[in-house]
Amino acid sequence: KMMDRTEKFSQSHNTNQVNSSVPEQMLSDHAKEKAVPSTKFGRLWKYSGLAASLGIGALTEATKKALGVKTESDANSFGGSVFLSEANVEKIINTLCNLRGAALKLGQMLSIQDNSLISPELQRIFERVRQSADFMPQYQLETVLRQELGDDWKSNLEEFNPKPVAAASIGQVHRAVLKDGRVVAIKVQYPGVAESINSDLDTLMTILNMWKLLPEGMYAENAVTVAKRELAWEVDYEREAQCQQKMKKLLKDDERFYIPEVIPELTAKRVITCEFIRGMPLDKTLELDQETRNRICLNILDLCLREIFELRCMQTDPNWSNFFYDPLSGKIVLLDFGATREYDKTFVDEYFKVINAASKNDRKTIEQASKKLGFLTGYESK
Repeated sequence: KMMDRTEKFSQSHNTNQVNSSVPEQMLSDHAKEKAVPSTKFGRLWKYSGLAASLGIGALTEATKKALGVKTESDANSFGGSVFLSEANVEKIINTLCNLRGAALKLGQMLSIQDNSLISPELQRIFERVRQSADFMPQYQLETVLRQELGDDWKSNLEEFNPKPVAAASIGQVHRAVLKDGRVVAIKVQYPGVAESINSDLDTLMTILNMWKLLPEGMYAENAVTVAKRELAWEVDYEREAQCQQKMKKLLKDDERFYIPEVIPELTAKRVITCEFIRGMPLDKTLELDQETRNRICLNILDLCLREIFELRCMQTDPNWSNFFYDPLSGKIVLLDFGATREYDKTFVDEYFKVINAASKNDRKTIEQASKKLGFLTGYESK
């Protein structure tokens, strides 16, 4: 059966369609066309407006509660918080979706944390943010394409759809057709996001801390430090292309996974082009039969362990949309290698001690190795 699925995949791959029976990815219904604030001042102004607006909104809600005034939003409030009123939640979501960039990325990262770290109310906000990024208007899109690929960038294409099929935190994806008939996905970075990583994250954390929305035990400052480093990698699409080509070579003999080809002549610092892929994001596979879901989970877990302990090279962004399942071939398609990183043997050997000790319930070794790796400081509460 695996050979049959692989053969079908090869046939569909030759025509540049992994599975034409699977619908193409579509832009979220919540996404709107909005210009991206591309200067640091413009972005800071938006954040300042958000902070002020949230304060006024919280004061209004507190006043209503003190006076015993019931409003329609009470039924939809997030955990009864005057700060997380329905109106304020909408302001947070709309601002982050409009700004995009590092702040939206942080929101997406926080949306996948379990609710022992992030309050369910805040998690619901970030989950909506994860699914609702806006897309930039055509004039900004074409400006980036001209700057990165030259004024004649369209000469390489037979077709180009100016409306994106997907919009994320750092860029949006467009469907296009090359002169030779191959269907490709062109990811174009939003203007200004690379230059505003540090200021965006610092400003957002100031707002979150101001309203005490993050728990003290989360070590949010460490998370932000890591996010700044990884986002600096992710905005470099030339680096991403190199990582994608490397991972494709590393996994070329594993029939369970597929990585799209990069198109080098249409790839630059803020633009990356790959073959177009159809499939189902893994969070859309819940209605598949149990055997299929088990196989997907087992393969993803096996990939995770192989990347760390065998390949020592890992795609570290666990966004659902970075993993597609193709029902025809049974393969998992791996996408978006911007956060790929390598690990040295010393780290991997020490990390193996943690995993091995966990399997033996050896708490002492887990604690010692975790301190050595920096996972624990030794000052955590029991």
